[in-house]
Amino acid sequence: MRISSFSLMAVLTLAACAGSRTTDSSDATDTMDTTDTTDTTDTTDTTDTTDTTDTSDLPGLTTIPDIYAGKIAEDSVVSVSGVIVVGIAGAGDRVYVQDPTATMNGGIEVYHNKALAGTFALGDILDVTGEYYRPYQLRRIGNGTTLTITGSGALPAPIPLEIDDIVGNGANPEPYESMRVTLTGSITVDSLNADSTDYGEITVTDGSSSFRVDDLGYNVDDGFPGLAVGDTFASITGVLGHTFSNYKLWPMAASDFVGYNGQTDTGSSDTGN
Repeated sequence: MRISSFSLMAVLTLAACAGSRTTDSSDATDTMDTTDTTDTTDTTDTTDTTDTTDTSDLPGLTTIPDIYAGKIAEDSVVSVSGVIVVGIAGAGDRVYVQDPTATMNGGIEVYHNKALAGTFALGDILDVTGEYYRPYQLRRIGNGTTLTITGSGALPAPIPLEIDDIVGNGANPEPYESMRVTLTGSITVDSLNADSTDYGEITVTDGSSSFRVDDLGYNVDDGFPGLAVGDTFASITGVLGHTFSNYKLWPMAASDFVGYNGQTDTGSSDTGN
């Protein structure tokens, strides 16, 4: 077991601050015509918003897809830039970030100090530096992690998957780990407690395979207090995770549960619609 030393620093960089943007001063003053006072300052192009962060000093700058491709050795110090927070653990010690351009092999878990709990929000754009390692199934950046918020944006569109794509015979869900996905197809609650001890996990089935929905980011009981076996959903969105030898879905909000059809009227049947 790896014991991480979380001597972490979070640098909150407001996208509007001058220090977080590079300023294009090349045409701020027209030195060829000093009497032309109408063009001494180009107010339409004083800030280059296409490159808000200087990443030239980030150690081991790479991409999440390159990590999946095996181009980065484990236990190396790496940096990824411009990744989006798509998941936040309720324990406050980690976030899940995704390359906004990737449709697979684009998510990674980032461990940080619990003192930073509440610092990050879904949609935050980050630069992340830390050690890349893989203690269990999921790929992770941790150990002295530095996270810098450089902006915010829309969450990437979730990747549609059916339960069989994740836990069915011959399924290969690894390319979608730590990414935002949506369960589609037939989704029926078949257990309110996936284990003999209550770990906050329910299971849903497509009729042939069961799949866990976990409360790491949101507890389904909060939005659906009358949830019962046999209830159905049109879709459930969350981060695809893997813990204790099981793949599972980590929804982040009640709105991630769409099209609830309960066996009894709990007053929350329209949540997520």
